[in-house]
Amino acid sequence: MANRDLVRIRAPVPGDRAAVIALIAALRRLHGDPTPDRVAQATWGDVWADGSLLRLIVADLGEGPVGYALSHDAYEPGHAAHGVYMCDLFVDPAQRRRGIGRRLILAVAADARRRGRIFVWWVSQDWNDEARAFYRALGASDHAVHAHALIRP
Repeated sequence: MANRDLVRIRAPVPGDRAAVIALIAALRRLHGDPTPDRVAQATWGDVWADGSLLRLIVADLGEGPVGYALSHDAYEPGHAAHGVYMCDLFVDPAQRRRGIGRRLILAVAADARRRGRIFVWWVSQDWNDEARAFYRALGASDHAVHAHALIRP
């Protein structure tokens, strides 16, 4: 097992492109999304096209990214509060249980705090018991919600 201190959380660089696209595609496949490779390519392109909207960080064990978190700013009118929505969090299954996911979430939270945001919000699939247990262990509150979307309205 790798030393937890060797995990580096950092901003992506252009040389990370293939590894990050592979991680995004792996998460899309896990969720059963219909077009993982196209979505992964587009997501990488969107991150580089407008880095002020999407915030990407990667976890690196020394040979490139093994995990990532993707987020963007959000607003919650019920609390009149600015925060962050973490739309993706993924760690290569072979690299899990090393504190990488925790470090990624803490980095998203630290960035949010630095920028004056007061919450980090994310969702998990109802079937993903492993993720939900991990989030509970971090102290995250669990809210039963249903997500809805209009795709290309």
